[in-house]
Amino acid sequence: MVKYPKREVLKITDWNKVAAGLQRQFPILIHSDIDYIKGKEKKISQRISRHLNNYESEIISIINRYQL
Repeated sequence: MVKYPKREVLKITDWNKVAAGLQRQFPILIHSDIDYIKGKEKKISQRISRHLNNYESEIISIINRYQL
């Protein structure tokens, strides 16, 4: 039986703190990349991952780390 890794869930608590951290870590991100709309968490992680050419699961992990 194949076991797949647990998928990380994106839960946003303080978006201002996360957005500031993302812009420091990835200066290439623009405001439209990190424009947050409540209830559209999936879309923001997809936008950022597309812009950074990175896996969405990795972006979710980075976002969650900023909220610790």
